[in-house]
Amino acid sequence: MRFFKIYVLISSLILIGLAVFYYSTDKPVSVYKGQEGTRIISYSNNWKDVKKLELLYHELLNNFHGEELKYLEGIYLYPQKEDVAAYYYDDYYERDGGISLGKKARIEIYNMDEYNQIEEIARVLAHEYGHHFTTYYLIEKERKGQKQWTETEYAKIRQFYMYPLVKSYDDKLDPLKHRWDISEIAAEDYVQLFGSDLARNSIDFKDVEERLEDSIYQYSYTNVDFNLIPQENLDIPLAADVVGLFEYWYEKVTGTKPVIMPQTLSYTNLIIEENDVLEGYKSHLVNWIPINDAEEYTLIMYPKGDNSFPEPIKRIEKSDKTVARLGSGIKSLDDGRVNAIKKDLKGTYSLTLFARDQFGFIHRVADEDINFK
Repeated sequence: MRFFKIYVLISSLILIGLAVFYYSTDKPVSVYKGQEGTRIISYSNNWKDVKKLELLYHELLNNFHGEELKYLEGIYLYPQKEDVAAYYYDDYYERDGGISLGKKARIEIYNMDEYNQIEEIARVLAHEYGHHFTTYYLIEKERKGQKQWTETEYAKIRQFYMYPLVKSYDDKLDPLKHRWDISEIAAEDYVQLFGSDLARNSIDFKDVEERLEDSIYQYSYTNVDFNLIPQENLDIPLAADVVGLFEYWYEKVTGTKPVIMPQTLSYTNLIIEENDVLEGYKSHLVNWIPINDAEEYTLIMYPKGDNSFPEPIKRIEKSDKTVARLGSGIKSLDDGRVNAIKKDLKGTYSLTLFARDQFGFIHRVADEDINFK
């Protein structure tokens, strides 16, 4: 029996649609073939320059890879707007109790008429390649199809036995099942541990104090901002915080032990101070003691019990003070006027602090609840 399974990158901001294996009868506008045989096939006019496809191919190679690349037939870039960002279609056979890989695996990325820069799709590309990477090595090295992934050494190291919701789901378009699907978690692990610099790029989030200083009142962020949401499922540990996980995958690819691996960052406490700003509006100052070996911090916030799409508070570099202000704010101007940002927060929220180590791996280093009255 031959399997073509679909892996979908979705989130709370992306509507759910039916998965359709899209074969275009039109001629592609451009094609680039890499030395390893994988092709970049574009149907988008934004990506008709073969030089751009070559650059995209090199971005693919910037993600950690090995023999599995030869089993990826192509990356297809489609212009049409879909309800999901991308699909991965694996290709393997299970017959007479055995399992073997085919060489027709493919990645499809949609909405490409909306994107002009590789940075805009780097994380999506890394995530989908993470599906290919993890599928290849769990089959090649552990001889397990996806339905048996909970029985792998990977699952043991990741301690999925502590999370009964982790399993292989057929309905990957259901948001809850998607975030607990073992293949999706594995792909997110890959991005965190082995993704390119662009895929793991940090966004410079500003807190309310900085936004007042810079007169920034409209603030936007997306579900692919890596230091806001390092992985879709924030109810389980981040990949770099799982002992032995990086070594497990690295040794599968190279057969050797890694020289560089995630560091262990200590856990810290968040200290929160409440201040009145305007009548009915409050500001909260959050600070913490700097952590040894931490190069960068990102503080995020979400309603307690719902971390599906958190809000960024502030990104802080190592040389800056470890302090952030959230909620409302007010700033007096030289001409007597005032700038103000009003945010009426009610209920209990959770604060989470991420930190990067000196090798760029991201860790979860603090959690604290805060009650807005």
